Amino acid sequence: MYNSNLKAAGGNQREAIRRTAAQWYSGNPNLANSTKPQGKYPSIASYSDSIADKVLGSSGFGSPISGRSVAASLGSDGTSNLPPWKPSAGEGDAGKAKREAEKRRRDAERAAKKVADEARRAIEQADRDKAASLAQQRSDRDLAYDLESRRGALGLSGDALTRYNENRSVTARIRRLTDDREDLVTARGIKLRDGVKGGVDYSAAINNLDKLIAGEKSLNSEIDKRASRQEEINRQSKVFFDNQERTLKIEQLRSTLKEREAARVMQGLDYQGRRERLVDWTRESKMAGVNAASESIMRSRGCYELLGSLE
Repeated sequence: MYNSNLKAAGGNQREAIRRTAAQWYSGNPNLANSTKPQGKYPSIASYSDSIADKVLGSSGFGSPISGRSVAASLGSDGTSNLPPWKPSAGEGDAGKAKREAEKRRRDAERAAKKVADEARRAIEQADRDKAASLAQQRSDRDLAYDLESRRGALGLSGDALTRYNENRSVTARIRRLTDDREDLVTARGIKLRDGVKGGVDYSAAINNLDKLIAGEKSLNSEIDKRASRQEEINRQSKVFFDNQERTLKIEQLRSTLKEREAARVMQGLDYQGRRERLVDWTRESKMAGVNAASESIMRSRGCYELLGSLE
């Protein structure tokens, strides 16, 4: 104890003795100049000075380690040539009080450490419970997402089904990466809370995950754009084919109308022919009737003339 204080005092013998006394009295050699009152006991500075005065006396006051009076009174360890020092009653009581105070301080530190350990265990258990609950929530969410994906794929085929599966797959990867990022943020917070130095660089890991998430989102956006372009192509194709079908139907309708018009014309012509034939027949019938009547008249007249001649 003395040799370390002698070195700390730069070889000053009196200062080394004062520091040794202060260390024994208070537990801290750096309090050798403290004049703070110690209740009914002397201050640390007063106690240190009194010990130095008793050890060195007036002839050695303030002398360096090379002083003759100090060399004559001290051995190699600085105390072996001195008679055993016995504190006075007041000094003994002060030392006892200091030791009791130190014991109380250590007991308080142990009690505080016990409370801190219990609090730490409670915090760690809360962290574990939170992690387990979060894991269950994520599992339920992923299961629901998988079922939703299966239902959404029903009725799809070809390119539409491929784009749908790509989109759902990328979205699932983004969710997993986001979960990993949340875990890293939580771990970083625990590390800062616990005052842990070194270890994993969570900030760098979070930055890397942010880049991966941005890349996956960009890919998902590109898939959506391709799907939109394909839908536009399909829409335009449908419009084109609808127009083609409409044009064909119009042409068919026009052809049908032409055929019907031609049929009506033919029917009209046929009716006109039949009408003309009927008129001709009627005319011929009338002429035949007229001729028959004339002939009958002529015959009657011939008969009358014949009868007249016979008379």
